[in-house]
Amino acid sequence: MRASGSLVAFVLAATATPVIAQTTTLDSRASTGVQGNNISDLGALSAGGHFIAYQSAATSLVTGDTNGFQDVFLTNRITAQTVLASCTSSGAPANASSGNPSVSANGCLVAFDSAASNLAAGDGNGATD
Repeated sequence: MRASGSLVAFVLAATATPVIAQTTTLDSRASTGVQGNNISDLGALSAGGHFIAYQSAATSLVTGDTNGFQDVFLTNRITAQTVLASCTSSGAPANASSGNPSVSANGCLVAFDSAASNLAAGDGNGATD
């Protein structure tokens, strides 16, 4: 994923098999279509390409992103819906930076590391988990 939010995929073909035309899309957008207002990178696609998880310092991707930290987001590339993935089970944003996302094959699970202490009960070690 580029800083502009565009996802670039490179295909290396070792045979003469035709390559399907590639399209570059901007996926780091709010559900309203507003483009991210800061860097988004380290995108991870689900197996079918339906979902993309990425880290971003943008504050324009979801309503209420006021924590001032890099967060992890999940965008449904078909419906263009974006949600904050680095949040508590009640929806509160992480209280420190989160990043390095990966997404499950079906897009239902997002894993990431975070320095936040409010994402899991009892996390008081002060380290990135």
